[in-house]
Amino acid sequence: MIVKDLTLEGEGEEAPVITKSHWDGIEVIGKAQVKIVNLQVSGNNWYGLSVEDTAQLTLVNSRVSNNRDGLRVWMSTQVTLVNSQVFGNRDDGLSVEDHAQVILKSSLIEGNGTDERCGGGWSCNGIVVDYKAQVKLTDTIIRNNNGWGISAVLKKCGHGWDHFQGTVLWRDRGNQIYGNKRGDVCLPDVCIPADACQ
Repeated sequence: MIVKDLTLEGEGEEAPVITKSHWDGIEVIGKAQVKIVNLQVSGNNWYGLSVEDTAQLTLVNSRVSNNRDGLRVWMSTQVTLVNSQVFGNRDDGLSVEDHAQVILKSSLIEGNGTDERCGGGWSCNGIVVDYKAQVKLTDTIIRNNNGWGISAVLKKCGHGWDHFQGTVLWRDRGNQIYGNKRGDVCLPDVCIPADACQ
């Protein structure tokens, strides 16, 4: 658990691994401002990274994989991912909730939803947004996730209620979103492909 300002930077060609926690790999809380560079967060029992309260996290040249969920960003936090990868997590890759704000630049969200529950009644997405979350994506690839590439918490997207009132900026920003099993994008006014929400 990180409660104070901190920079974690891995050295060497093979990034160090934070792994095998029974809970979250890294939890950033309070007003902490944290920068993580060249690390792997993998194989944790719950979230790879959980960011809450009003904390701020910048993740650079890092990988988040094989956790239950890759990242949970919630409350009033601010998170930026730059040249980072979120892949192979058992449920969602990135969950953005409440009033949280997330910026993704030149990053990869791929192959999340590896749990056997995914694809049935359990939705496992690349990115899921809820309530008043705000997400901006630039030059980012979202592909081959078991659910949607990007999914709002809405009934038409397979969730139990219509809850999302936030913003996702993704069009005309150099992003590539393709090959996601349920569909590529499910937001209030958009479904790609269109028949995926019928």
